[in-house]
Amino acid sequence: MTKKKLLSLLMLAILVLATVQVYNAYALWIDDWYWKDPYWLSAPKGMPDFDQNQVDANRCSPTATANSLWWFAAKAELDPTFRWARNLIPVFEGAQEWHDTNNVVPLIEDLAERMSTTADAGTSLSNWLSGIRKFLNEQNLGPGNHPITPENPLGMYFYTGYKSQPTISWIEKELIKSEDVMLSIELFAEIEIDHDSNPQTPPIDTWVPYIKHAVTVAGVNSKAGMIGISDPNLDRLEGAMGGDKDHAPHPDDPTLHNSTNLVSHDKYEVINSPRGISVRSLVDYRTTTEFPVIEWRENIYDVKQWCAEVAWAIEASPISPIPEPATMLLLGSGLLGLWGARRKFKK
Repeated sequence: MTKKKLLSLLMLAILVLATVQVYNAYALWIDDWYWKDPYWLSAPKGMPDFDQNQVDANRCSPTATANSLWWFAAKAELDPTFRWARNLIPVFEGAQEWHDTNNVVPLIEDLAERMSTTADAGTSLSNWLSGIRKFLNEQNLGPGNHPITPENPLGMYFYTGYKSQPTISWIEKELIKSEDVMLSIELFAEIEIDHDSNPQTPPIDTWVPYIKHAVTVAGVNSKAGMIGISDPNLDRLEGAMGGDKDHAPHPDDPTLHNSTNLVSHDKYEVINSPRGISVRSLVDYRTTTEFPVIEWRENIYDVKQWCAEVAWAIEASPISPIPEPATMLLLGSGLLGLWGARRKFKK
């Protein structure tokens, strides 16, 4: 391939990416909600919403990651600037192609193995991140040597990282840059306990840790302070608690959401943690009506209120090794070259 043709492809890719950014900014201007784009072939409702309970209940981190990877693969199918990621998800045994519904569970289980997920302990934050990196590296899409090719004129690859106590504005910024954000939610219960050493002392209120859970961000509304999530365990929309119903509830069929036409993008208001620390939390993620008691240290306690803190975010981001100033220099050089060629042609 000639240098001129390669430069033309590079310029086209940059212009398409710029157009997408302008479109996203316009969409956010006319509608305060920003949702991950739908891709009609494999992610027609935007971010998928797979269920963690198809094999084992403690599969929330692998399932949240499978949602994210599936969305990126769906984008690579239809977006010409994203063709470099077309082999992101392998075809596992029992599936005909990568977006086959029979490919969902093998993908989740493959990720669970890479993340050292266990039935008892689930997945630690460090194993979650390292498992994603192992998967991307095996697909040759992690950091490394990515030569410039016609399908990958910018040498793109996936960067992964994490952020403590993410804010709504940070999440929105990442989503708009076509990054996927997964959240680690830590649940706390406020209970009333007695002093064992002095029974005459009045009971005190205290917050006790309960469980950690992983979800995938599907949309965000920073003006209203809300996020929409694909939750591997809960489906609020199906109970009409988070907005319009997408489809009827399916409590006994965790495989239903393997069809990406069926999702529940649950909406939650995000506020400062009621525990009085500088962490955001989801309002009514878990309520005392649904879960009025908790077992803690071999005793049963009435729960006064629940708190679902957004403790960590893990991001998967397609980036180029070409720094932004160099990208703009390439664009400027290309436009200058076209202008010079046009003048020469006129002469």
